[in-house]
Amino acid sequence: MPEIAIIDTATNAQTGIVGGFTQPTSYGIAVAPSGSFAYVTGSSIDVIDTQTNTVVGSVSGVSGSGLKRVAFSPDGSSAYAMNEQEARVYVIDTATHTVRSTISGFGGRLFEGLTVSPDGTQVYVANFGQSSIDLIDTATARRIGTVSGFSGQEPAAVVFAGDGKTAYVATRAAISVIDVATSSEVASIPVSRANDIVLSADGRFLYTTDIVLGEVTMTDVLTRTAVGTFAQAVGRGAHQIRVVPGSHVGYVSNVRTGQITRIDLYRPNPVADAIQPARGTVDAAAPVTVSGNFLLGTTAVTFAGRPGSNLDVAPDGKSLSVIPPNGAPGTAEVQVQHPDGNTVVHETYTYYTVPGAPREFDAVAQADAVSLEWVEPASDGGDTIESYVISVAPSGTNQWTEVGETAETSFAVEGLSKGKEYQFRSAARNQAGDGPPAQVIVGLAESGVPTSSSPPPAHSTTAATNASRLAVAGTDAVWTLIVGTMALLGGLILLLRAKTRRIHASEDRRSTPFA
Repeated sequence: MPEIAIIDTATNAQTGIVGGFTQPTSYGIAVAPSGSFAYVTGSSIDVIDTQTNTVVGSVSGVSGSGLKRVAFSPDGSSAYAMNEQEARVYVIDTATHTVRSTISGFGGRLFEGLTVSPDGTQVYVANFGQSSIDLIDTATARRIGTVSGFSGQEPAAVVFAGDGKTAYVATRAAISVIDVATSSEVASIPVSRANDIVLSADGRFLYTTDIVLGEVTMTDVLTRTAVGTFAQAVGRGAHQIRVVPGSHVGYVSNVRTGQITRIDLYRPNPVADAIQPARGTVDAAAPVTVSGNFLLGTTAVTFAGRPGSNLDVAPDGKSLSVIPPNGAPGTAEVQVQHPDGNTVVHETYTYYTVPGAPREFDAVAQADAVSLEWVEPASDGGDTIESYVISVAPSGTNQWTEVGETAETSFAVEGLSKGKEYQFRSAARNQAGDGPPAQVIVGLAESGVPTSSSPPPAHSTTAATNASRLAVAGTDAVWTLIVGTMALLGGLILLLRAKTRRIHASEDRRSTPFA
């Protein structure tokens, strides 16, 4: 035999059980507007005295085993119970608990829900099998037609707005919005499969259950958009949902587990799961997307405490876009600010800029070629250095030509003219662009050996004490590549440097001719 569990909503604890039913199985339960009794449907309709929590009788005049939903008129004087097997609706006199009349003429079976309009003049019947909403005139107790233009499939439940002007129907893939005055569908709100539907206490939000996904979807009545889901609600099998009168507390039943889950249904705190892209330049101008849930109403998104701009929240409340403010290289905490509570995005945002200049930029002249070598910059700007861009120009000019790009810290430029002086640059590149270049000037001798060199400009990161070792034979001219210690020995000029690293001819490095 079935049992009814009694739950104290203040303590969320079970306080009692009602037994003694006359039927072997039960399907639905509804409490009268007065709160003094309840009807339990199944193979019959049993009456429970809610003061004593006992079964005090059953409704006479009903038959069949397919009794499912029951709904009361606003004044509680009548109740309407559907019999799925016989495709009929019983009108019950609640004062005597007897059937007053029977309404038939419905096409097909598989009724799922019925609801009485707030003014008590109509009953909306969700005809699951026919994918229609049947209308009953309560004054005549007759079926008077269906909602026109109804596009929903497999309707399961109906709820009215407080003013009675609009009805909302839970269907397989949407919430159908019905204009009561014209009995016609005026809109359809996409949601996942909806098995039951209720309205929040303030009439602002709709809540629907999805028995397959186990979710409760929250829909904004004003914007007619789904604004989030309670994915953790009850799991697969989420069936009916009810709201405690005058509150934003809801209870969801699970037909698979037999459990009841309590949920705070009103404006849950926003959830922010991820940000994409999660990095950008220090002078960011490109928008990022924050994904999550319940983001409608967001007032600001801050990056390390600084607000972003051009905030745009998606209508479904599951994402927003914003342009980050300018920042310094490094990571920044991202926070979504919302009237119902702030939340920190699970991922941080990383700012980056161009790299610094390469260090210890050296050049060694060889006939009509120059071998370049350097050390990576002290700062990569917060982003991985992808390559180094090599440029060359005749000395004393600004006619720079890019001659190559390499991921290594060495490069050879070939095809140079003997007897001429050249200036070379190496600039580190990352996703933000090219950093400031390091620069060096080298002269080539007519005989194929270097004739001149000079230190890089003051802005170069190459230090003057990083002297290169240079041996020049067969010339009386004395030129240094980088200022250092120099001595003349016979026909040789010897230039010493503090560091010992050099480029060897056997090293594998790229080379590019330059005319």
